[in-house]
Amino acid sequence: MKYFFLLLLVVSMLFVSCGSSNEQATVDTNWMDTLKEIPADQILVAADSQKIGFKSGIVVYTSSTMGITQEVIFWFNNFGTKTRTEIKSEMLGQKVHQLSFVLDTLIYNIDMIAKEGTWNILKSDSSDNLNFRHITAADKEKYQIEELPKETILGKECKVIKMQQVSEGQSIDMTVWVWDGIPLKTVSRISGLEVLMEAKEVKVNLIFPDNVFEIPKGVTVIEEVVATDSIQS
Repeated sequence: MKYFFLLLLVVSMLFVSCGSSNEQATVDTNWMDTLKEIPADQILVAADSQKIGFKSGIVVYTSSTMGITQEVIFWFNNFGTKTRTEIKSEMLGQKVHQLSFVLDTLIYNIDMIAKEGTWNILKSDSSDNLNFRHITAADKEKYQIEELPKETILGKECKVIKMQQVSEGQSIDMTVWVWDGIPLKTVSRISGLEVLMEAKEVKVNLIFPDNVFEIPKGVTVIEEVVATDSIQS
């Protein structure tokens, strides 16, 4: 699947690229060690139809373009039906703090600096529903998917998939390294801009606090108004 946060990331990088280059995000993954793992005898096996092959997990990425680096934290639960993505960076005093959620059939995109955001319904034919674990012939045609030789990232054997996504009239060419449904690396190209995102740490089958997939308090969220002809999935 091409997660919604990949588009959010491209937009975020375009926004901060107006600032200084050669800015680096500090990535600390020690906090992941405080999370408990699901007991081995309680781990569920993913069905073929489920988008991620694990019940839950976290991936910490760095994403970079034009010398700008951001930290991205991706949480998922219920085999990928619930996800939370957090993007943080600061350049020349300009902070970026974005949260996005995919909660079953709803998508939320929140600016945590402005404390406001939007929600929308996930369309059934959206590429966010693309199952990288079981790519169909129709998927290959729709997204111009090409499967490349497998590669290893963080000790995990990954499928390598080239694909194309069209959003708001812009064509995004992507190469995704996927481990059992989890993207561990992506290279996205849009309007001549290349965005690299690569996992620095991944842990699966974790027990999360109850509030991880809740919309933060104090945030105003309204329905997103999108022109019917502005997005192609």
